Amino acid sequence: MKKTALLIMLLALGALAQGTHPEYYQPRRIVFRPNAGLLPDRSWMGELHLGEGGSTVGGFSIGLWGRFQAGVSYGAYNVLGRGEAIAYPRPSFIAKIRPFHETQKAPAVVLGFEDQGLGRWDGGRDRYSLKSPGFFLVASKNWASFGGNFGLHAGINYSLETEGEGRGFDAYIGLDKNLGGMFAVSVEYIGGINDYKKDGVYGLGRGYLNISGKWSIRPDFEIEFIAADCLLNSETESTFSREVRLSFIYPL
Repeated sequence: MKKTALLIMLLALGALAQGTHPEYYQPRRIVFRPNAGLLPDRSWMGELHLGEGGSTVGGFSIGLWGRFQAGVSYGAYNVLGRGEAIAYPRPSFIAKIRPFHETQKAPAVVLGFEDQGLGRWDGGRDRYSLKSPGFFLVASKNWASFGGNFGLHAGINYSLETEGEGRGFDAYIGLDKNLGGMFAVSVEYIGGINDYKKDGVYGLGRGYLNISGKWSIRPDFEIEFIAADCLLNSETESTFSREVRLSFIYPL
């Protein structure tokens, strides 16, 4: 598993040797939760997420018609560091379709599904540390502002993880702000209302506050530094999680 993760990372870095594509790529997520952004028509994206507990998730997506995006991802926990790597139980999928483009007065609206969660896989509860969104509906509105684009996002989702009281609806909000042509910051709050609230493992009722800083090294390559779970929504954790995500996009 560690060799597989290393191979994925090397392929991601090796892709930098390809030619650049000068098009601006709209963000596809706030921090972890999807926004209404999509890949351009006939383009593909590779992602590598290095997260909590040495978890590693690699993903691949394609964009079609400027209205549709679909992809697959797979990962494992404890890939980085010592001890045995624990593979996630199955590959995960994401699909996004945009029935309404953004206008001057109205936000873009996207419907979709994603079953890739993050962190440790808890087989006893059939869930990730941070649940996948499942089915979601999200709206995004952007404005030109000093230093670059400013965006607001709001979504609702229904996760399929955890039988019983933990399964159900959740909601999230967020914003992002460009800082010139190379940098951007994003803030996201996930309500976590479909988490367990009494076992003291996952949900203490605070929700999940996630913050990221993105550096677009090239028009087609981004590195994102993430501070996850800043509100410490678990009594077993004493600090936020420091994570990194690499993304590269090329035309087909």
